[in-house]
Amino acid sequence: MDDGFEIEISIRNQDRRAMPAGMGHHLYFPRLPGVRVRFAAAAMWESDQEALPALRTDAWRSRLEAGLGDLDSVNFDNCFEGWAGQAWLDYPEQGYRIRIEASPLFGHAVFFTPPGKDFFAFEPVSHLNNAINQPDGPQAHGLKILEPDEAVSGWIRLIHEAL
Repeated sequence: MDDGFEIEISIRNQDRRAMPAGMGHHLYFPRLPGVRVRFAAAAMWESDQEALPALRTDAWRSRLEAGLGDLDSVNFDNCFEGWAGQAWLDYPEQGYRIRIEASPLFGHAVFFTPPGKDFFAFEPVSHLNNAINQPDGPQAHGLKILEPDEAVSGWIRLIHEAL
């Protein structure tokens, strides 16, 4: 791919017992002036005092679908479920966009905007943070239970586009 790259991630259970499995990639980007982040997801999980998902909400849905700028005014460290598998990071002052695409395995994403830092992260992931401890079961939140010798894989693409 001349205008980007693709990452393939896979995991195989080589044990004799079933095991939980999840994966993702922590993609960090420069927080440059004018950057806008746009993506669609069914819901966001608000975090508790231990930074673990505690409350499902759609409060940020419309703002993120429209494109969120001024990342210095927000503080996200949240997991989003039902991520549509595409995100756009627009850098209008620099004249380019980064388009992120991911296979259906990555149905969740983490959006991280640490205050006072010169970066942010958009992280396609297979499951909700702390899915293993969710009361309705880890599989309800994207974690896979792999049988012996079973494997799962997915891909993530980053594509550079001119604006």
